[in-house]
Amino acid sequence: MGFNEELKSALARQVPEEMTEATAALYAMVFSSFSLSIRGFGRFGLKFESSQSVSATYAFRLIKSVFGYSPELVKIRQKDNFGEKSRYILSIEDSSQAMEILHTFNMLDSEGTYISGGIDTSIMTSAEDMREFLKAMVIACGYVYEPTKSFRLEFRFPNTANALSFIELLRETPGIEAHLWEARRSAAVYIKRQEDIVSYLAFCGAGKFALDIQDAALIREIRAGAQRAANCDIANTNKALEAARIQIEAIDTITNAGRLAKLSEPLLAAARLRTDNPEAPLSELAQLAGISRSTMDKRLRKIIKIAEEL
Repeated sequence: MGFNEELKSALARQVPEEMTEATAALYAMVFSSFSLSIRGFGRFGLKFESSQSVSATYAFRLIKSVFGYSPELVKIRQKDNFGEKSRYILSIEDSSQAMEILHTFNMLDSEGTYISGGIDTSIMTSAEDMREFLKAMVIACGYVYEPTKSFRLEFRFPNTANALSFIELLRETPGIEAHLWEARRSAAVYIKRQEDIVSYLAFCGAGKFALDIQDAALIREIRAGAQRAANCDIANTNKALEAARIQIEAIDTITNAGRLAKLSEPLLAAARLRTDNPEAPLSELAQLAGISRSTMDKRLRKIIKIAEEL
């Protein structure tokens, strides 16, 4: 079971006992993921589809808890190019039951016309209600990427209006920065900052999973720091080897010109040390000569200058 599945299972383990909290949770699922099914002659129903049984089962339990209904819940198998997959469909066929649910959530106007778009925050009367609403949003339409690979919490919506309304709610309530992604027939809200994802999950009561993401972020930072240090070491080594190559070429130039013996004793000693230790760093040459690193650097630079003037 992946990180996302474990998170949803943990969040959906228990339906809220308080009626206002259960109502807020069901509102999140109806708002984000339920669709109208029109059957003609003024009859309509509500339908919820999901590839995960935990989401459909949670919606069933919430409807049972809040309204006392027992909607139909079926599992169907579908085949595609990647194999067989299961889908779970929860249906409320009774028009009066569907209408009661929509009226409860202020999603029907006075003439019975369906209203989509804004989130009615008056349904969440407390911080606990808001917590259950946000928790149910994850269960209904959320997806958390594996934190070892990427930091991203995403919510899928059937339309842009609902997505924008959710973004506004996140900015006003938990103070989380979210972004919109649009497709032809759907929209998505995504949170990409690790700190915001942790805040969201912590607010929902998923502390363990928030800590898992923080641990993953720490590990990634440690690895990135180690990689930066390794890259720096490699760069410094390459730079030192290139400097040594230039120094040895200068010594060879002076030697071929018959001028090596004419160098001063300090420069001659530096030339011999470099020739005998072609890969040694400057600090090691200085230690062998019993002088400072800067002095050794000046002597080798002087040798290069002499070679350039030949």
